[in-house]
Amino acid sequence: MARPLPRAEDLDALINALPVGSEMRRLLSNPDEPATDAAAKDRYIALTAFALIEKAMTIRLAPLLKKVPRGAEDLISATCKEGIIESEERDTLHVMNDIRVAFAHSVEPVSFSHPVIERHVRNLFDHPVSDWSGYFAPVFSARVQYLTVCAEFYRTIYPIPDHPPATGNPTSLQHPNQDRC
Repeated sequence: MARPLPRAEDLDALINALPVGSEMRRLLSNPDEPATDAAAKDRYIALTAFALIEKAMTIRLAPLLKKVPRGAEDLISATCKEGIIESEERDTLHVMNDIRVAFAHSVEPVSFSHPVIERHVRNLFDHPVSDWSGYFAPVFSARVQYLTVCAEFYRTIYPIPDHPPATGNPTSLQHPNQDRC
């Protein structure tokens, strides 16, 4: 299944970057260094948070598809093609998966404070209160913002039984008057 948007070149470059010189020695010889711990925590968060979304999509949405897709990218595209999610949600999920891939496949320690990761996370969504002029608008870290977006997708896909989606159909994420794939 064709992917609608190419992976960002800067994320590809980050995935393919190799640590050089002393950075490689530091990575291999001192895994208990605090900087390595922070990157390891961020990697764990990025991988686990998106894995929850992928698992929820597999359990709740894949049974609605004509053909069971292999992998997150195909699952995202197929659910959009079938009208289960909108194109905007598809694009956001692809970016989130790209961020996960960068964490998973980068040899260099990557964290949410890395400029490339942070820029892509910041483009995922703008917390609504930041538009309230005259009010305190919290600025969330990229880690918190990524977790917030993941949590919202998870709750939408796999709602708590006491809180069904507003549409009343627990398998439909399609909103009226929004773009279809």
